[in-house]
Amino acid sequence: MSERTKIEHRPLTHAEVKLIKSLQLAKHRKQSNLFIAEGEKLIGEMLPAYQCQLLVGTEELVKPLLGRCPESIAEAVILPDPKQIERVSGLKSPRPLLALCEIPIIEAPQALQQPTLLLDDVQDPGNVGTLLRTCDWMGIRQVLCTEGCADVYSPKVLQATMGALARVQVYRYTDRTALLTMLTQTEIPVIGTFIDGAPLRTLRLAPEQPYILVLGNEGNGISSDLSALVSQRITIPSPVDSHCESLNVAVAGAIVMAHLML
Repeated sequence: MSERTKIEHRPLTHAEVKLIKSLQLAKHRKQSNLFIAEGEKLIGEMLPAYQCQLLVGTEELVKPLLGRCPESIAEAVILPDPKQIERVSGLKSPRPLLALCEIPIIEAPQALQQPTLLLDDVQDPGNVGTLLRTCDWMGIRQVLCTEGCADVYSPKVLQATMGALARVQVYRYTDRTALLTMLTQTEIPVIGTFIDGAPLRTLRLAPEQPYILVLGNEGNGISSDLSALVSQRITIPSPVDSHCESLNVAVAGAIVMAHLML
């Protein structure tokens, strides 16, 4: 166990309760540079990759993590009453373990030399989290997001990722011009999903070929400025005469990523 880890047996203070509740909102996560993770599975995945300012829970759940990731945890509070977590949790069925972790500073990629997913204003937290989880499964380690995307450190996104953020690096572009400049200068294929694109089966890349896969907003698709920079427009044709207008963006992304692995 790390000498610097402060361990206390006590209830949460009023200030700690206020901070934990505030992290449900993006503006408070940005101000404090912290996010909240809940549950054994998610926290167990995240701690090796993130610095934890405060770990809170029952002794049976906290102590194993102190043994596994001592250098990652600054302070641990073992609660005498685990029901206190229910009063601060954002989950419908809270587990008696939560962690406040630091949001890392991630530099913008200077050159794209690996498979990369670009999310263009994908707003639904479940979709963003599922896509990050799919990237983790497919071995895609770099994701770019426009400013209009759901915050990857929001509780709903984090729960949907199932810990993928421990292995997938996400950079959020607040400067859209910088993103467009990077795409203009790249020499690797930029693939985008469109209703009128070529059938997915026609898309073929050389083995180990890096690429950028662009997925657009749930209602509006890929924005016009990014569409102009897509070099390969593809669609996922329905094998039947379907009356469905389109696929969910997370489903479509998974299908394309799987195709690119073959």
